[in-house]
Amino acid sequence: MSAPFDVASGMENPFGSQDLILVHDVVGAAHVVHVLCEVDICNAGEFAAELAELPSTGPVVVDLEECRFMDSTALSVLLDACALHGERVSFVVRPSSMIERLLRLFDVHAKYRVTHSLPGAVGSTCVPFQRNLIKPRFREA
Repeated sequence: MSAPFDVASGMENPFGSQDLILVHDVVGAAHVVHVLCEVDICNAGEFAAELAELPSTGPVVVDLEECRFMDSTALSVLLDACALHGERVSFVVRPSSMIERLLRLFDVHAKYRVTHSLPGAVGSTCVPFQRNLIKPRFREA
């Protein structure tokens, strides 16, 4: 079995991770970070930097609907973001997903809003995120 292919470098990736693909969006007053990839030890630093750069006012939504895998390093980044942004943080996850189970295991839902839809996280008047409008940019190798 060969290693996963890394689109950015054009080479096989022996660690199995991929480039971090995030889309920062503003929906009403909320700053939404859509996570469109797996987050693990290989790209958690970039993820942390993006979350740390969010404004210090207004709601912060981390949309994890398209995230299929998150390791303990990425969970630590999310918990650090919670500490930094406080109760302004909410999460969007797929129902019964591995990500939702992970957040429940660490009791994140007890203090922070965890919803199954972007409108549920930012209010019912928002326009849902449209993946087909985004063309992810990959890092140059």
